[in-house]
Amino acid sequence: MDAHIEAAVKTWPFLDPEVEAAVSRVSKVHRHLEQNMSEKLSEIGLNKGAYKVLIRLVTSGAPYQLSPSRLGEMLVMSSGAMTNRLDSLEDARLIERTPDPADRRGVLVRITEHGRTVLDDAMAVMAEREVGMMSVLGPDELHTLNDLLRKVLVGIEGPLRDGEAC
Repeated sequence: MDAHIEAAVKTWPFLDPEVEAAVSRVSKVHRHLEQNMSEKLSEIGLNKGAYKVLIRLVTSGAPYQLSPSRLGEMLVMSSGAMTNRLDSLEDARLIERTPDPADRRGVLVRITEHGRTVLDDAMAVMAEREVGMMSVLGPDELHTLNDLLRKVLVGIEGPLRDGEAC
């Protein structure tokens, strides 16, 4: 990584070496996290898209259901892509679609007991792996890293609104 940064700054002298180093390292950490997630989820029989849908359903709170359009908004997906994803999750018995009692034309997507078990198992595996990846940092360093990353995100995304967290 240091050689890449040195070569980049030498090639483009206008680059700030500290900024280039930070961005390059964050990007590489992201790649490692994504690769690890894909590998671990594959072992469990999930993919990242399915995992994200199941997480959204569970974190929405009891009764763990949302409309397909709300899920699409939360995951920034088109309705067609969401339908395809929900079809495959339903085929795997991870979710079920039920009529929306508040809208006779609508449906709600609900995680099944099987889906919740699969998600809980996936979360346990992912959490253990993430703890391992971050174990090179002490508690104070991890806290400092979180504070700094939060500051960068707020600088990029703008001030937090009520009820938001980053």
